[in-house]
Amino acid sequence: EEVDNAEICKMENVREKLIFKIDSRMEEETHSIQEAVRSLGSLNQELKNKLIRLEKVRSKVSLDEPKIKEIVEGNPQRPRLELLLEWAIESQDYYQK
Repeated sequence: EEVDNAEICKMENVREKLIFKIDSRMEEETHSIQEAVRSLGSLNQELKNKLIRLEKVRSKVSLDEPKIKEIVEGNPQRPRLELLLEWAIESQDYYQK
């Protein structure tokens, strides 16, 4: 009611125009949010697929190779593979929900 009595609303069709513009912007924002949610869902599925492939490859790798051993055990610049996988899976699970 306070808005309806505002000076600007006494001008011809201003109230209706404002309502229309607000409604249009709300629809645009809703659409943008829906697109972002779809995009995040897609990215989450992509991450899940990569984790599944990584699990399959990991089971076929020989842990006796020096390069693989360094990746698995980690080094001062890189955490152990187990931790990296754990973080990736936790992140994927978090965003899946």
